[in-house]
Amino acid sequence: MPLNLTSVKEQFQKRKTAVKRIWNVLMLISVIITAVLICLAVNDQEAVNYIIALYILGTWDIFCFAFWLCTLIGVKFQSYSYKEHDISFYIGWSCAFLLLDDAIVDKHTGSFFGASPLECDLDGEKVHLKVGAFTFNSYTLRVGNTILH
Repeated sequence: MPLNLTSVKEQFQKRKTAVKRIWNVLMLISVIITAVLICLAVNDQEAVNYIIALYILGTWDIFCFAFWLCTLIGVKFQSYSYKEHDISFYIGWSCAFLLLDDAIVDKHTGSFFGASPLECDLDGEKVHLKVGAFTFNSYTLRVGNTILH
């Protein structure tokens, strides 16, 4: 059985990259198909045949664009160094994870409406990650009285 040597930080970085790639590909495919249909409709004398398909794909394009934009803005993975410790976090569509020295110390999953504050103890100081609502995940990371972001 092969030994998995990837760290938790690397796994979350790969997860962030994979989510963004998936929505980039979906958006690109959607735009290409819509552009091809528009070209066919313009060149065809009876463009009525393409109206329903363009309507459906136009709706799909709006959906894809919204999720693509939210993914670009909302899916985050950040790392900070504080007194020889590594504090990292991953914020996704419906989850948030707080990592301390490459170990998950707190998590929140299952809600599109933001996460409850994530907290842990770091050498007697409280690490506090407050995540904003929905997918435009703004965040505040604080250790004791020091704001890191």
